[in-house]
Amino acid sequence: IMSLVAVILLVHSLENPFLEECLNSLYGQTFQDFELIVVVPDSLLVVNILPSFPFPEGVKVFAYPESENFSVSQGSNFGIAQAEGKYVVRLDPDDRFDENLLAVAVNHLERGEKSYGAVYPDFLEVDEKGEVIGYGSSEVSFEFNPLDAGVVYNKEKFLEVGGYDERLFRQVSYDLMRRFTQRFDVKHISLPLYHYRKHSFNMSSSSLDLILYSRKVIENGKGGVLCIIP
Repeated sequence: IMSLVAVILLVHSLENPFLEECLNSLYGQTFQDFELIVVVPDSLLVVNILPSFPFPEGVKVFAYPESENFSVSQGSNFGIAQAEGKYVVRLDPDDRFDENLLAVAVNHLERGEKSYGAVYPDFLEVDEKGEVIGYGSSEVSFEFNPLDAGVVYNKEKFLEVGGYDERLFRQVSYDLMRRFTQRFDVKHISLPLYHYRKHSFNMSSSSLDLILYSRKVIENGKGGVLCIIP
């Protein structure tokens, strides 16, 4: 039976200390009509990942086929291509869902006043211990360094805009949201339904110069830029 929502989780290492908490937040959802698709960088992890970590039965695990590693944009596009659900959402392995994230998003997508292409909530910033240290509005962060994990997209519409641009290694969320909102209505929910963990290795903690340079590349056309080395 096809699930309504596919949750995409990119796992580069089983040694991530937040992964179990991340999974608990997903399987504690009040809305349970979802499938979990895990993308890993190495085919050996597919053999080892299920017996060595508490993934529930029925989880689909795929190795990214073209290299031993992958960017967020590459891994996300690959995972979404495997999804059978009507809606897709990314969950980063450092982070966690509020228990009502899927229920609220699906309600707006299925019964909202418009035919929304996506629903996105506000978020809480939490530290390495899981304690709340801040509040983030996706409406504000969209203007600078948007967070699109926790955004529930209509898969068909996501594919129509071309998904994540795999040529970009920073600001991929801004680029996707920019293209997506030019074509489809989105619904903002003023509730902190995604918990974003702040720690020293966050990709979104890139330097200001790198963020602005990436934004300039997006705004002016990507040309032949393959990556940015600060």
